[in-house]
Amino acid sequence: MSNFNGPRKSTSLGDLQMKEKKNEQTGQFEPDLYEVLENGQPTGEYTQRYSVRVYIADGVDEAGIGEPSIILRKDQFIDARGLTAAEVSRLPDFLKNADGSSKVACKLSIKVGDRKSYPKKQK
Repeated sequence: MSNFNGPRKSTSLGDLQMKEKKNEQTGQFEPDLYEVLENGQPTGEYTQRYSVRVYIADGVDEAGIGEPSIILRKDQFIDARGLTAAEVSRLPDFLKNADGSSKVACKLSIKVGDRKSYPKKQK
């Protein structure tokens, strides 16, 4: 975790990872796929499932609760970028495929600081 003390313009939000499940027969991990349904019926089409492992640096406390936190707001963007070769090499083994490639699809980041917020409705 980072202990950056300056004003932050953006921070890492997390890693987008491909979900996997263990094949009981082979004992190997394989992609966890989502079966697309149309009108409640399977279409035979499958898509990859993903999950986000949230990481927020120690220097970000937007909620003011004394621990790293980010408030997601309406109409904001979450940015994504691919991993560098150095970042892939530093990943723990459980986030790497057998061929050495990464199970992490990309790094997610979010702008912090002066972000657009909406006024609260008067009661």
